Amino acid sequence: MTFGLPSWFKSRYSELPYEVPVWYPSHDQPDHREWIVTNGLGGYSSSTICGAHTRRYHGVLVAPLNPPGNRHVLLSRIDEVVTVDNTTYELSTNHWASGVVAPTGYKLMESFTILPSATWVFALGSNYLIKQLVLPWGSNQALVGYFWLPDRDRPPGAASITLRFLTGYRSFHGAVAGVGGRRYVQSMTDNG
Repeated sequence: MTFGLPSWFKSRYSELPYEVPVWYPSHDQPDHREWIVTNGLGGYSSSTICGAHTRRYHGVLVAPLNPPGNRHVLLSRIDEVVTVDNTTYELSTNHWASGVVAPTGYKLMESFTILPSATWVFALGSNYLIKQLVLPWGSNQALVGYFWLPDRDRPPGAASITLRFLTGYRSFHGAVAGVGGRRYVQSMTDNG
């Protein structure tokens, strides 16, 4: 079954004056075609359709500290883990130095479009999760939203999403390499 992404957009945004271009990535291999969304200040969000960062310039929010220059990767990625009725789906795709691709979220991706906003559709069993990313014009912000569309023919089950944010504060020209065994303490606080 294929999700009708253009119809979904038309139902939500009836004034949409153009046809929505849709890409249907292969489930056999990650789709490395690239996309970019800009904010008018020199900042942007970009990656590959499958979500794997293949360049140091990729990130959810790459913002200029001195617009339009001095760009820094502030939010590198968001890894989503969705649990539906005790079945876990990892939506991310990563390429490791060993050649391993894990997790393999690209196998769950049903479709993608860049217009009117960067939008991914994931098929999770007989349910759909729609992810959208927008950069408000003239602002160094990234807005990410999720829409859950449960199977209409079944009673809704328990579903939850866990988001893992990989933040950074590095020049977009620089690279960061991990060191095995090194641990960094992180803690959550109210409003933090």
